[in-house]
Amino acid sequence: MRIVDVTSENFEEAAAVLGAAFSDYAVFTFVLPPETADRERKLLALMRYYAWRRFVRSWPLLAVEEDGRLLAVIAANPPHDGTPPPGEAEAERELVAVIGEEAEQRRRAYESASGGGFPEVPKFFVGMIGVRPEARGRGLGKALMTEILHRSRAHPESRGIALCTESRDNLPFYRALGFDVVDHADGQIESWSLWRYNDG
Repeated sequence: MRIVDVTSENFEEAAAVLGAAFSDYAVFTFVLPPETADRERKLLALMRYYAWRRFVRSWPLLAVEEDGRLLAVIAANPPHDGTPPPGEAEAERELVAVIGEEAEQRRRAYESASGGGFPEVPKFFVGMIGVRPEARGRGLGKALMTEILHRSRAHPESRGIALCTESRDNLPFYRALGFDVVDHADGQIESWSLWRYNDG
């Protein structure tokens, strides 16, 4: 088992890992309800889009590889000025062409409502971390989070790591890694914002 960068050669496999990991996750059952026609293809398009946003900027898009197969993926943002990635407008048009306008409206509604309470300091943000269902319980998520913590500590500006989770079951995992809940939203999707200082 080793941690590798996602490359153009394994990008599609990485997106498929995220699709498998998040199929029944609250965010994506909100954006793409279970009865959605051709849901698997639409979900994969979403995963490609979120992974692409990091890949195109050479931001952390990492995977756990074992015997030539990707088992887990993490997508993170280093401290940045909020400038969108090159080609974002075209990528969003391609996404909407697949998932449809209604799903896109739900996606934007979720994104505008999530992620409050973080300290106003330069930070890494973990956008997604997913493990294939059959590989869960082996510490793969912890290994990927630890790698991002190392990168945050090594970054000249970053003070810590922020993330959101929409599953109460995930809270013990993040707390064991030193994260604290800094905000809790109980709207259409229940969401927790978590924060960890580098020296925490």
